[in-house]
Amino acid sequence: MHVEIARGECQDVPETEWMIKTASSFSKHLTSELAVKSSALGVLEGVKTGTTLFVEYGPYLDKLVSRVYLKFGVRAFICSPISEVVGLTGQDPYKPYILDRKRGRQMIGEALKLVDKWHGALNNRIRCCLGPVAADMLTRETLLEVKELAEKRDLLMRIHLAQGGKESIQI
Repeated sequence: MHVEIARGECQDVPETEWMIKTASSFSKHLTSELAVKSSALGVLEGVKTGTTLFVEYGPYLDKLVSRVYLKFGVRAFICSPISEVVGLTGQDPYKPYILDRKRGRQMIGEALKLVDKWHGALNNRIRCCLGPVAADMLTRETLLEVKELAEKRDLLMRIHLAQGGKESIQI
């Protein structure tokens, strides 16, 4: 989710519950236009403080590159999330996620299409990395597969680690 548009939200929810009970409620309303505006706000704030390299993680990356990063002339690592979680809505935050390996394979395919299209674009200002969301949102086999793909293609990986109670429950 593009955090600039939801800054300050979900702060009063226990960390084990925040992703399922609050963050998923916001992210389901994210549109490409909101993502572009949120990303542009983040880049503008960053440029004002001297930041020239950004990491963009989430949906709508084609639009973000062409409408934000190209326009601002900054560098970015872009990363399409890879997860096997079968929807967050309705899941019990105190039980393991329901995972689907088929979903993970599909998301790996989408991530590799992004890599093929954008890695090294705009005079190498745009670089791609592979983005397994978190260790608790993929099977071990899929996480290892993503690692092997990153090594084979000489790509960085971006992952959430040590997020808290939900991760401990899952792993």
